[in-house]
Amino acid sequence: MNIELTADYMVMAALLADLKSRLLLPKPSASISVEKDPKQELIDRLETYLRVKQAAERLGQMPVLERDTFPANISLGQVVQSNEGYDIGLLRDALFCVFNRPEPITHQIQQEPVLLEERIAFIESRLRSGEILHFEALLRPSQGRMGMVVTFMAILELTRQQKVTIIATGIEAPLAIQGVAI
Repeated sequence: MNIELTADYMVMAALLADLKSRLLLPKPSASISVEKDPKQELIDRLETYLRVKQAAERLGQMPVLERDTFPANISLGQVVQSNEGYDIGLLRDALFCVFNRPEPITHQIQQEPVLLEERIAFIESRLRSGEILHFEALLRPSQGRMGMVVTFMAILELTRQQKVTIIATGIEAPLAIQGVAI
């Protein structure tokens, strides 16, 4: 199941929950605001979904080249294959050469994972000095984008735990953090 369908199902479930909650709540005596009927909204969405689903089914039933049909390769004349001039000993030797080749050695370089807990501990150790730290100073270039994302998540986690304060003076300002005195 693809992500778009899952999101559609979640939206439909949310709409159904909203509709059910509105039906269970007592009706106000004087409705001042004119709201769009949630039932009609849900019906419209379901009808749209049904139309898209039926169109997808019709498209799925149509023949697809190289799935249901294949291009034809025909010849009008008779093709004669000539096997003259090939020595069976040469073919055997070529096959032995292929089988006796050493297997190629492949090396895989794996990136060292960046752990969130380690990054949090690293930031906390740097904050013990009491200075204001800039985001760039917390990055390690060898870790690339993954290190940047994990560092940012570590800062957010420390902010959530109220251990650091994020300092920024504007949109273009560099991100800096400062430890919170406990």
